[in-house]
Amino acid sequence: MMEPYLHQIKRLSWFLLISISFNAFFIAILMFLFFQEKPEPFFTQSYALLSESQGVVADQELKQAIEELKGQTVDELLVKLSDKTLVEHGFTVGDISLGILSGFYQFDLERALSRPLKKKAVAYGTKGETVYLFTDLSEQDFLRLETFIRQEKWPFSSQGLFKLLKNPMFMNDSSLKETFYHTKEFIEVERLVSTRQKKFPKERILSLILSGEWGKLAAFYEIQKSSFDISEKPRRLFLLDWVHQGASEAAQILYETDLEFSLKKLDDATTLKILKLLETNETALKDFSEKLLRLPRSEAVKRAAQAYLPKVDTLSGSLSEPPKVLAKPTLTQLPKQVYPEGIYIVQPNDSLWKISKKLNVSIEILKAMNGLTSDQLKPGRPLRIPAANQRRP
Repeated sequence: MMEPYLHQIKRLSWFLLISISFNAFFIAILMFLFFQEKPEPFFTQSYALLSESQGVVADQELKQAIEELKGQTVDELLVKLSDKTLVEHGFTVGDISLGILSGFYQFDLERALSRPLKKKAVAYGTKGETVYLFTDLSEQDFLRLETFIRQEKWPFSSQGLFKLLKNPMFMNDSSLKETFYHTKEFIEVERLVSTRQKKFPKERILSLILSGEWGKLAAFYEIQKSSFDISEKPRRLFLLDWVHQGASEAAQILYETDLEFSLKKLDDATTLKILKLLETNETALKDFSEKLLRLPRSEAVKRAAQAYLPKVDTLSGSLSEPPKVLAKPTLTQLPKQVYPEGIYIVQPNDSLWKISKKLNVSIEILKAMNGLTSDQLKPGRPLRIPAANQRRP
């Protein structure tokens, strides 16, 4: 009589054992996940410790130390490089002094030690001011850095050298220029701007670089460093960026090395900018203007190009006075021959086809030289035409 009950109790015991085992296993997993993902204590969060790329937000003590050291001279900061007084977050007075020498005085620490350095951004100001502090330097490194700063004539980073070269007091110093020629930014611009057909002197490339802003140069270098793009595209983008910053050297280099692109592929605003920047080179300006007038460009571009031609001729002394502007003739005054060389006045019943036959000039050239978008012509309109020796026989 007891056997059926014993059998049921045995089955229930097995189920209970399996259930307890399963629950224990499940609880163990939950405990493991809990401890693995347990948030940091409040006091750690209050210091806002972030990853190395994000950096550290300074507390009051660190902020005060940075502000005090910012006001000290280079010699005073060099003395403090050996100061191991702990300030906050493991940073010492020496660490902060070195960060200020690098960030505010633009000393090139990586060049001094011939290796990239690990650094952590420290935000200390109310407006997001940041200083970078170095985290992996030995006592020997500090000694080498101090010697480098004291003995090197130009111990500055690329940005520091750039700023000095923009200063009239230093811009003609040949040793400063030579130091900048060895920076990675200068080398990249030199590589990109020069072509197989034309190599530019370092002085011209330096003039080009100094015509722009440091931020754009640094951004350009970072993009090139990661993209390894050696096509025409980054070269053109770089030069056009400098054109829009007002660099006459960029316009000149585009004219010398990429004339077809400059004449036909640029929008009106950029073309007008190049014309303006080429004013420093009379020969290039005249040639560029004349070539634009032969192309199907907008009226605004053609007017600007035409305006530069007498200006260039006057500057070069080939004209004693600007060309006279002819009044628009009436129908009774219309001549039956070509007006002053290079100009034809449209006659009654004229058409592009008739003018083309009469002057031995193709319709396409007439349209291109005068910016015509249709075949409609009004009597009395002056048309630009090629000189007699440039027309087809």
